Amino acid sequence: METQMVLPAGDVANGLAWGYVTNYLMKILPEVFDGIRPVFDEKAVKNFRCPHKLFIVIPKSCSTGKVLNDKQNDPGRIENFSETAAVYPFGPGRAFHCNIYKLSPGSFNKNEGLYFVGQYAAPVTCLQEMKRWNFAGVNQETMASEAKRFYEIASQLMRNAVPKKAQYDTFLSRYNGAENPEYERLTIKGLLDLLA
Repeated sequence: METQMVLPAGDVANGLAWGYVTNYLMKILPEVFDGIRPVFDEKAVKNFRCPHKLFIVIPKSCSTGKVLNDKQNDPGRIENFSETAAVYPFGPGRAFHCNIYKLSPGSFNKNEGLYFVGQYAAPVTCLQEMKRWNFAGVNQETMASEAKRFYEIASQLMRNAVPKKAQYDTFLSRYNGAENPEYERLTIKGLLDLLA
């Protein structure tokens, strides 16, 4: 264990990104989106937009949780609306679902309800833990650079290795900003500014 504690950082992001793409995203995308429409039907919501895309948020702090946080802690801007139906890619004992969020109409000046499916990229929490334990040389500086590399590698893997499934996800990172042309203007223009 002592040897592992002092190993230099450098390939942490590679392993996290490959694991995330091959063991998680490849298994749940696009199947998780089959559970979107039934949620709105069950809640009798008629006039809405919810893209069939998973918005994956990678905060610079690498601090994640179960529910996305509003940067301004304003309960009127982003509401945790519901969850997609569970999918079981690894067997009946392990359910996966994604949260559906509602944006306030004032956020985008739209009359219809605007929703999105989103979650934090859980693997970046590993970087925060590695920093806390001083594992593999991960400190504040290397944690930030590895989180950025994780974003770059994971998003590139999805685009290049599985382009058919890549249409179902969009990585949001504090490192790339909202100017990225692959973002859908309607749903993404202000999302990074809204989310912590």
